[in-house]
Amino acid sequence: MENQIQKTKTKTKTDNAKISGSKITKDMNLADIVFKYPEAAEVLLDYGLHCVGCIASSFDTIEMGAKAHGMS
Repeated sequence: MENQIQKTKTKTKTDNAKISGSKITKDMNLADIVFKYPEAAEVLLDYGLHCVGCIASSFDTIEMGAKAHGMS
């Protein structure tokens, strides 16, 4: 899952520079990720993690969200 998230869609070089060098891990809280990196929300949604927009994001990690949506 981590590798998939790191393969983000390229919008502009400026957008990529915002998260360049940052590492998002499976143990990170979804709400924290979206707060710190708002552009990550679209990537997470594209991979089926629709929980980024619900109350579960305040306590779910990427790993928990992925498992809840049938991903491994």
